[in-house]
Amino acid sequence: MAKPTITLDNTMLLKRMKQLEKVTGKEVASSLRRGGRLLAVGLARVTPPFGLTTKDKILDDGSEEMSSLHKGENALLRDLFRLFYVMRIERIRSIVDFQGTSASYKYAHKGASPIGEVKELVLTRGQMKGFHKARRGVNGRVSKARRGVTTGHRFKDLINLDKGIVTKEYVDSYYTEKVKNIGLSKASWASCIMRMNLTNTDIKNIWSGIPAWVKRHVGKCSSSVKDNAENRLPIITLTNSLPWADKVMSENDYQNCLTVVRERFYKSMESEIKGALKAQAAA
Repeated sequence: MAKPTITLDNTMLLKRMKQLEKVTGKEVASSLRRGGRLLAVGLARVTPPFGLTTKDKILDDGSEEMSSLHKGENALLRDLFRLFYVMRIERIRSIVDFQGTSASYKYAHKGASPIGEVKELVLTRGQMKGFHKARRGVNGRVSKARRGVTTGHRFKDLINLDKGIVTKEYVDSYYTEKVKNIGLSKASWASCIMRMNLTNTDIKNIWSGIPAWVKRHVGKCSSSVKDNAENRLPIITLTNSLPWADKVMSENDYQNCLTVVRERFYKSMESEIKGALKAQAAA
């Protein structure tokens, strides 16, 4: 799945949209576009970090439910912890004086011959981004690897044991830079909203459900919308064109989201039809 592409179309939906049009006067095309917006919000919700919440919440049992934004921030912190040793500048200077800016250590399974070398590198602030990029996997995350584990690692795993030595000031600065990107993967789906023709859909706020930490990225995200809502068989297709979009979730995850949103949309139209019929009967 090179680019995740999700299509909203269903004969069951079409039948219900036509019924809604007959009862309320809302055209099929505008109804499907409302559903397309709901789908974009739903896809943004299920893209990691799961959810669209901004603040942590205290549950009835007293436990705390972490917000989606907080989950993303914590994931970034875990990645940086896997990448870097944080040391005082005095300690770093003594390491440089003793061994230079890099050192290599033989790495082997217990009682076996070395399978390769792991490295410790003293990094400048400018080198941190490249070091991070080299260690990110296809899903954008840094693999978890523990040096204390003496079995199971292979030669190709050794890069995941390399560490960069930096100051706390460098890590704080780099975290401040990278944390601004949280929500980028979600925002590509959200950006589909601004590519839809939602003028005649009676939606009061097209960005409802999309928090600020996701919405801030929509202008720089790559996505596309194919709107055939006025066809005989109306179809709207959303495509997320971010290079890593197909690595963030599986195709099955995307299709499950489509199923949930389609069912929710169907039920919302059913409720709207019942309300309209009830109002007409009372008039």
